[in-house]
Amino acid sequence: MRRTLRADPESAAELRTLLDELSPGETAPQRLDVHNTISGGTQHGPVIQSGTIGNIHFGSQRG
Repeated sequence: MRRTLRADPESAAELRTLLDELSPGETAPQRLDVHNTISGGTQHGPVIQSGTIGNIHFGSQRG
């Protein structure tokens, strides 16, 4: 493919255009504000709302 594109620079430009059309492109990071209200009783532990939580621990770790 490399040899073909070097032999025909116009095809290389067309391929670049096609790849640009298909790529998702750069997007700006989104900032979302979330406001939660907890009501309706007593909660006996942590209450968490999240899209992603990784490696989180509550309380003591036994080792």
